[in-house]
Amino acid sequence: MLILIPLPLFFASTIYGVRGLTAWVVIGIIWCFYSAITVVLYPLYESRITLFQISRGVIKVNFNWANGILGHATSGKCSRASDG
Repeated sequence: MLILIPLPLFFASTIYGVRGLTAWVVIGIIWCFYSAITVVLYPLYESRITLFQISRGVIKVNFNWANGILGHATSGKCSRASDG
């Protein structure tokens, strides 16, 4: 749908005057902004709660807020092959 509407304007075999070309450009710019909002911003708005939950979980995993100190959430020793 985002592509089908401006195609008649593009494939028209008319030579536009100043007003016609201005209208064609304005319609094209409005259509580009509408397409960008529909394709990029609306899905982000729809999934805002899930994105907030994911970012909150990432922050909880990476920082230990329980101690009041910024640090890793794991409190165990690192297991390395050289620690035997």
